[in-house]
Amino acid sequence: MHNSFIDLIINDMGFIVAVIAMFLAVIILYLIISRNRKVSEYKRKKVMMAFVGGIIFLISALILIIFMWLATNPATKPDSFDIEMDGIEKIIAITQFTDSSPTEINIPEEFWEEFIAKLNSLSIEKIDSENMNGWQYLFKIKYSDESTLQIIFMNEKVKIGDSYYRVIDYNADDLTYVFSF
Repeated sequence: MHNSFIDLIINDMGFIVAVIAMFLAVIILYLIISRNRKVSEYKRKKVMMAFVGGIIFLISALILIIFMWLATNPATKPDSFDIEMDGIEKIIAITQFTDSSPTEINIPEEFWEEFIAKLNSLSIEKIDSENMNGWQYLFKIKYSDESTLQIIFMNEKVKIGDSYYRVIDYNADDLTYVFSF
């Protein structure tokens, strides 16, 4: 994914160089033919049409590059969890309702892919760090390298590691199925 317009230009440099080279070739050809008095008016018009076509192509290519950047720019689309499946050893789901002690469930391995896909399908947007009082759901994803990813849900807010997000179109019932295992 391109993080900035500069990244897009650097990553697509081959395309840009080809467009600029084609444009320069048309300009040079135009200058050579327009300066040569022995060239017929017909050839001059043909070169002028190629020149105008080159300019139209260059402008179209630049517009295409800008639209590609806008489509892939992180500011134009929400983030997602992007949780990797590789190396997961255990997924623990914990919930606590006001009148009871916490319920801890080890999600069976055959449901990991479905669960991770569900989390990754949620759209999130970063928010300023907020004081989240309490929690609805706590998920701990333990990896083989002994690292743990902790995800805490409280209504439409979620804390992933030390970062806070708002889940777009959040529905708490979307995650309750994991407590039925």
